Amino acid sequence: MYLAAGVIQFFVFDQIKSVHVPFWLSVSVILVLMLLYTYKGGIKTLVWTDTFQSLFLVLGVVVSIAIIIDKMDIGFGQAITNIANSDYSKTFFWDWHKPNFFVKEFIGGIFIAVAMTGLDQNMMQKNLGCKSLADAQKNIFWFSIVMVIVNIFFLSLGVLLYQYYAHAAIDLPMNAETGKIITDKVFPNLALNHLGMFAGLIFIIGLTAATFSSADSVLTTLTTSTYIDMLEYDRNTALTDEQKSKRRTYIHIGFAVILWLVIIVFDILNQRAIIDTILMLAGYTYGPLLGLFAIGLFTKQQLSDRLVPVVCVVAPIITYILANYVVKTMTTYEIGNELILINAGITILGLMFVRKRIAIA
Repeated sequence: MYLAAGVIQFFVFDQIKSVHVPFWLSVSVILVLMLLYTYKGGIKTLVWTDTFQSLFLVLGVVVSIAIIIDKMDIGFGQAITNIANSDYSKTFFWDWHKPNFFVKEFIGGIFIAVAMTGLDQNMMQKNLGCKSLADAQKNIFWFSIVMVIVNIFFLSLGVLLYQYYAHAAIDLPMNAETGKIITDKVFPNLALNHLGMFAGLIFIIGLTAATFSSADSVLTTLTTSTYIDMLEYDRNTALTDEQKSKRRTYIHIGFAVILWLVIIVFDILNQRAIIDTILMLAGYTYGPLLGLFAIGLFTKQQLSDRLVPVVCVVAPIITYILANYVVKTMTTYEIGNELILINAGITILGLMFVRKRIAIA
């Protein structure tokens, strides 16, 4: 949502010279819209809106590919050949010191996918809403197949973008201070400034779909998890239905405010490509989750509930120190996607120290 809001701000609101629309206001408007329809419709609203949003997102990618192919005056077969032969399509890197070492990317990627999809209520709540276990399994199976196809389209579009920049002799968006390409603006700049009004419209529709699809379910998930699992208001018989509804609303609004603050902080502090930031943060935030599930699935250990949150906060801190002040400064090795496994391993080790001692009669 941070990325999408930033692009909409830069290429839409900032272009309206007569009215200054600050970034915080555009983010606020987006969040208010999400609050309105998620509060009114709940999980059923998310299922239908996410379906339409995902459809528009994929449609945006497919149409963008078709437009670029047409602009470059090449056929579909030639486009596939160009993509396959491009350096951007290179997959296997064998320098084990580097973060893009194939084994690191492959194994780390597996566990990031498991943690971010299978262990995350935000992703799994739609499966939990299915009528039967068989329906949920079918949903996960086809979701996986579709995601592979969609990712191929996204990656192909990424290659075509750079090839079109070279073909049309367009300057890539560069950071004046670092001299590096601002990758998050490569597609927006092309779609909105060089491919025509139709391409720009398709891009904005796809981007808006991606924004709402990813962020609306987050709000509902956080509200549900806090209301039911943490505070257990649904089982509190002392509260009336009206009181429960009010508390659910307050929680929903509270998380919207927190999400707003996170986006504003990201806008101020983030200096990396957003995909790199997301994968890096996934390593730190999902590592403890992966460790917890590993303990729960493969052992019968009873843990101290009071100390588990402490371990899950301390483990990422230790991982950060290890990655940035030990490995980075003392060796030539660079940590990549395996960060999540290091974090999970430290979490598991910490959880072993907070096991409940069972008295022997």
